[in-house]
Amino acid sequence: MNELMSLKFWINMRPGALETGAFRAMLVFIVVLAALTFAFYFFKKQKQFGFYKKIFDRLNNLCLANTIIGLFLIFFIFEQLPFLAMRIWLLVWVIGILAWLGFIINAMLKIPKIKQDKAKEQDYQKYIP
Repeated sequence: MNELMSLKFWINMRPGALETGAFRAMLVFIVVLAALTFAFYFFKKQKQFGFYKKIFDRLNNLCLANTIIGLFLIFFIFEQLPFLAMRIWLLVWVIGILAWLGFIINAMLKIPKIKQDKAKEQDYQKYIP
């Protein structure tokens, strides 16, 4: 655990191959992202979701982009490319996913207000000839 806290672990130019458990966990995470990409793609095609269609579109983009980035990271680690296989890229990738999810959650929290504003607008419009 102390190794994870050292700067040398994260910015080592030749970190070596991932341990088997970490490599499998990363592969499972990428497979889950790919499956979610297909699921969100089909969800955004449905008409019944209305306001949430844009959220599914954003989640689809998140999963697709991070599936591709994850595959590149696995390739770089597997091939042990000096700069691109650094562990810091994994940390940057995870922080990027969390930030992206934060923006999506922020957009989801605004949906009830948008629904309320739309209902008020429709109520106002029904009295206008």
